Amino acid sequence: MKYFENISADELQILENAVSQIAVLIAGADGTIDKDETDWASKLMHIRSYSGDKSLQEFYEQVEANFNIKFRDLVKNSSQNTAERQAALSESIAQVNPILAKLDARTSYHVYHSYVTLAKSIAKASGGILGFGSVSGAEEKLLGLPMITPIPPFVDENEEETEE
Repeated sequence: MKYFENISADELQILENAVSQIAVLIAGADGTIDKDETDWASKLMHIRSYSGDKSLQEFYEQVEANFNIKFRDLVKNSSQNTAERQAALSESIAQVNPILAKLDARTSYHVYHSYVTLAKSIAKASGGILGFGSVSGAEEKLLGLPMITPIPPFVDENEEETEE
């Protein structure tokens, strides 16, 4: 993958694994992982494989290929205790920090942003009106993915600003 050439295959795998870890972290934040959250996470992987930031489409194609298996395995093999599961997943997700620092600024931002928007989308997958749109207090605490160092939006200094 063009945008990930300067990291190892193992590091790329950590970035890919973080997607399913984030999905389980947010889906299970309230103590249960329901079918709506599971189904929506799977649909999001498919959508991200062909839409959104073009630099990440190939990345999400790879993620999508094994997402459902990884998600189910994480749910099955993670602690049933919500706090323990959150701590373990947060520790695993935090492994992306040194890897994101190795990527170019644009790619690093887009990967980080895709993780945060993934968390928000999964949080909104159950509850609320007609079972969609509400975020629980437990999910709210994790939405910004505090285990990942925030990456500011990428600004290309070579592009001229346009006035509106």
